Amino acid sequence: MRHLLLGVAIAALCVHGASVKDAGAQDKPAKSEISPTPEAMAEYHKNMKACSEARAKHEAVAVPYWSRVGDKRKTRIAKRRAGEPVTLTDYVLEQPPVYAGPVCPRD
Repeated sequence: MRHLLLGVAIAALCVHGASVKDAGAQDKPAKSEISPTPEAMAEYHKNMKACSEARAKHEAVAVPYWSRVGDKRKTRIAKRRAGEPVTLTDYVLEQPPVYAGPVCPRD
C-alpha cells in the first residue's frame, strides 16, 4: 500500500512540475521571434569560417589515417582466416591525429 501511495505522490509531482514548466514557457518569446544583430551574425560567420578551415585541414590528415587503419584491419582479418601469423607491420603504429582548431560556434 505504501508503494502505491508513493507512486501516486511521484506522479502528482511530475504532473505539477510539467504544468509549472509550461506556464513559464509562455512568458519567453519563441526562438523564431528573436533575430540576431548584424554584428552577431558577422561574428558567427567569421568563427564558422575559421572552424571550417581548421576542420578541413584536420580531415585532410585524419581521413587517410583512418583509411589506413581500416585497410590494415582487413588485412589482419584475412590473415587470421588463412591461419597466417599477424605481425607488427599489420598495425598502424602511430596515434590518430588530434583536432586542435577552434571550437565551432553553435547554430
